[in-house]
Amino acid sequence: MVDAAVLRDVSHNAAKLPSIANLLKEPQHQAQAQVSKPVLSPELSDAIDTLSEDRLRDILREICRENEAARSTIETKYLVPADMVVPYHKDDESEDDESEEGSEEEESDDEAGEFAPNYPPANVDNRKRKAADISVNPVPSGTRPRYAACENCEKEFDVTDNHRGDCVWHPGSKEADYASDVWADHDENCHGIIDQLDDDPEYEDGFLWDCCEELGSVKGCKKTKHKARDLNMAAKRLKH
Repeated sequence: MVDAAVLRDVSHNAAKLPSIANLLKEPQHQAQAQVSKPVLSPELSDAIDTLSEDRLRDILREICRENEAARSTIETKYLVPADMVVPYHKDDESEDDESEEGSEEEESDDEAGEFAPNYPPANVDNRKRKAADISVNPVPSGTRPRYAACENCEKEFDVTDNHRGDCVWHPGSKEADYASDVWADHDENCHGIIDQLDDDPEYEDGFLWDCCEELGSVKGCKKTKHKARDLNMAAKRLKH
């Protein structure tokens, strides 16, 4: 027979042992700790903030050349298939938010003349494509940058998520309204030449937009999709 004291000792020691469930969880916790993202030191974060755009680009290219995982991450986040890019109509009026009520047939005819023969791709539903619309000139097959600067409003936008009305801008330029009260006490010798103050927020209502005759402070008379700027330059950069 097993001595009762021995049984008590075994039971007491067994109570101290971790459960099987806990043993199974431990490797998982350890693995999670091992893959946790490193924290940037304040010094490194400050150094990154002081780098010029050109130096940042050079460093990023170097990292992509030397680190396959980093390159894959950058490609996934910042490159998209060309057939996901939303093209921009050459005719600004066809892009205007107010003209959306035009017939689907007319829009289809316009697209046929604007885009490459194989647009839209066979795997893309035409109705969905029309609903989302598109924002740059047609590009060849392959990939292109996901983000671009807008030629009209100068804001950065996602070329795969671009809709009519996203871009608010003026197609014209500002002209001085010399009859405006803004210039009532203006002395060009002290305050500056009027024609050179069109971008100064303090005097914006002393100008009129020649495209709509609205005050210079009015944000935009056209609401369109964004139009990508420097597409060729972006393509050249990808070759580096």
